[in-house]
Amino acid sequence: MMNKKKISLGVIIFLVTLVAYIWLAHHLIYRKIGQGNLPLVDLTHNYYYDDMDTENKIVYAALGDSLTAGAGTYRYEDSFPYQLATKFFNNGKNDINLQVFAYPGARTQNVIDDLLEATIAANPNVVTLFIGVNDVHGLISASHFQKNYEYIIEQLKTRTEAKIYLINIPYIGSDSLIREPWRYYLDKETAKFNEIIKDLAKQNGLTYIDLSTPTREKLRTDGAHYSVDKFHPSATGYTEWAEIVYDQINR
Repeated sequence: MMNKKKISLGVIIFLVTLVAYIWLAHHLIYRKIGQGNLPLVDLTHNYYYDDMDTENKIVYAALGDSLTAGAGTYRYEDSFPYQLATKFFNNGKNDINLQVFAYPGARTQNVIDDLLEATIAANPNVVTLFIGVNDVHGLISASHFQKNYEYIIEQLKTRTEAKIYLINIPYIGSDSLIREPWRYYLDKETAKFNEIIKDLAKQNGLTYIDLSTPTREKLRTDGAHYSVDKFHPSATGYTEWAEIVYDQINR
């Protein structure tokens, strides 16, 4: 009887320790991100690239979260939408009006509640939808994510004439920031959500941009591609992202 009590007590202590470790590891991710004290991003995000000799006018709407808003950079010109718009302008010889609808922490539900109507009202010709990392980290279910993402696509397709590009979710966060078992869980959920995005792109005849595969290994390591919080990209990281997205758009 005494041995059974000792075993039961040992199991309880182990489970309590395990739960405490999992909670602490999760808490430390966001504490370290917060300690990065990233500069506030410019949330106006309305830029014009003008060439008086061209007749082609493009409204490019970038829809997303902090990764679209440019968190991690000191100049919005270093963000990936700005750099992508610059590539559209320089290589396509079009006048570009870049409008960014994004803010840090946004999830798919926030896009629906706060950003979607303004995006549609902009009457865009091109839309990049880059959302989902906060759904993953917020422990949102795959079914809820799919429902929201599908609704966003349906609204953009039926209420705009835009060419829509769906950018998948990168495996973001250095291994020095995100520890096990959260690394395993977040990687698993990211892969699941990316399959949802890929399937919805195929079902709706939209272009699927794979940002995850070419950046996966680098984003697991510390380096110049990260800002100080080891989660949001630096200017260097966003430059790499803009090149990947642009290359896949122009295959």
